[in-house]
Amino acid sequence: GYCRLQARISRDNQKEPKMSWSQIPGALVRISISNTNQIVGVNGVGNIYKFNVGTQNWQQINGSATDISIGSDGTLWAVNNMQEIYRMKPGCNWERMPGAAVRCSCANAESCVVVNSEHDIFRWTNGNWLQIPGKAIDVGVGIDNTCWVVNQSHEIYRLTPMNSWERMPGSLKQIEVGHANCVIGCNSSNDIYHWDGQKWNQIDGKAIECGIGADGHLWAVNSEQNIYRRSMNLGGMAGMGMGMSVSVTMGGMGGAALPAGLPPRGTLRPVNFQGHALVHSNYRCKLEDNNGTVPTHTQDGTWKIVPAINGTPGAVSFEAVNFPGHHLRHENFSFWLRTPDNSPSFHQDCSFYPRPANCGTPGFYSFESTNFPGHFLRHANWTVELTNNTSFPDSFPLDSSWKIDNPMA
Repeated sequence: GYCRLQARISRDNQKEPKMSWSQIPGALVRISISNTNQIVGVNGVGNIYKFNVGTQNWQQINGSATDISIGSDGTLWAVNNMQEIYRMKPGCNWERMPGAAVRCSCANAESCVVVNSEHDIFRWTNGNWLQIPGKAIDVGVGIDNTCWVVNQSHEIYRLTPMNSWERMPGSLKQIEVGHANCVIGCNSSNDIYHWDGQKWNQIDGKAIECGIGADGHLWAVNSEQNIYRRSMNLGGMAGMGMGMSVSVTMGGMGGAALPAGLPPRGTLRPVNFQGHALVHSNYRCKLEDNNGTVPTHTQDGTWKIVPAINGTPGAVSFEAVNFPGHHLRHENFSFWLRTPDNSPSFHQDCSFYPRPANCGTPGFYSFESTNFPGHFLRHANWTVELTNNTSFPDSFPLDSSWKIDNPMA
């Protein structure tokens, strides 16, 4: 069955939009959207529902929650009225997770951010909750792991790739993220605003809770718990589907720039083998003893560092200087030099967040996959792999930390 619906969303003195709101059966107080086909919500008594796109009705899911989030892989994260945290992977039952929270937002099964009753912020990383400095009352996480929060003063902050908070303009009490350039929220007057990557744009209507998918479709719940959908694209990513990765470069970003401090060209050297460099050889990427004296290594070990080709702000891709159009790509957890192959995951597999070095050495970086959170570029037995810290954890911090040295070519 499904919940009841009545009334209409308020449009007081607002100009009618090009695409209007459509009323959807049901009554909810919380809602979460991953894309057009993945919508979940919680009603006023804690029942959990998932929207059936075929029947256009809500189907109840077992369990009870006060907040819920759905990831790009279909995984559900939820918190209940006891502040317990649960996760449900596709085809599985609910599993109790450690910790306590009152709000949650996820990207997938292995990437979730929660806020507890003390307004502390925690991120699920490598099987543990890691605290992020700061305070919040609500959090939104996109499929690209972009994280935004609002605090008790209704100030808005965005988490940078270096794990620091950037103050954003505006004031909101609730926030949800589709991806970096697709953010939605409600202010204290229940006005609805959409972030297009550069500024906030007000959307007609009133809501207490909004959700936005990575494809840009917007859902809202008003103060009477009525549900509305807007089929207008608000800057979403193309080519999104259940379990799919972004496979387009976001041309709309225009002047995408490298994160501060990164050079446009360099040689990658591991912190624990600084006489060696990351090179490509017969399209396989590996670690070579390389001081710039071997002509082929000089070219093969020099990389252009460019804004991420999947369009993720703050992320980067590595292009071979002697093979234009060929990028460093992880494939079955190994690294290769590849050109676009029309696979939906190519652009994601070539994009990485530059993080502070896992070993803690200032001026060095660790490169985290944008589509495999918690997995980093790492050398092992002279090969280069994508791994997390569960594989040889003692050497992981050093093996996954890199210096961007002066380019050899």
